[in-house]
Amino acid sequence: MRKSLSLRLQPYEGTPLAVVVDYLNSLSKEEANNKVGELLVMTLLPYALFDEGKLPRERLRSTFLASRDLMEKHLGIMALTLEIEESLFVPVANQTFSPNNGDKLDKLPATSESTSESVEEPIHTSLIPGKVTAGEIGNIF
Repeated sequence: MRKSLSLRLQPYEGTPLAVVVDYLNSLSKEEANNKVGELLVMTLLPYALFDEGKLPRERLRSTFLASRDLMEKHLGIMALTLEIEESLFVPVANQTFSPNNGDKLDKLPATSESTSESVEEPIHTSLIPGKVTAGEIGNIF
């Protein structure tokens, strides 16, 4: 039996959620569904299993660790794709920005200019634009 979920997002123009909605709308329906499905499982599966209350504590712990691993890998691939220098690939502490409460894009945390000046440009070794090599992904971890 297949499950179904329908969402209707209507973010205000200029919010981060509006930018994401525009991005998802630019993709094919299948690609958008795949991306959203992967992100939902990666970020919400531990909550869903916890809410069900059916799994033993150790299984919840292993599910959390698997989700964390997937998120870290996702962020690593994102950093490579966006050509983000390694020194910026760290968690942002005490971030007060919330994309769901109508915060505008100009409230995104800023990075220091001095950090980006001292970092060398990344070397691209993949022949396919936007793709990375296994070695580049391995260097993240």
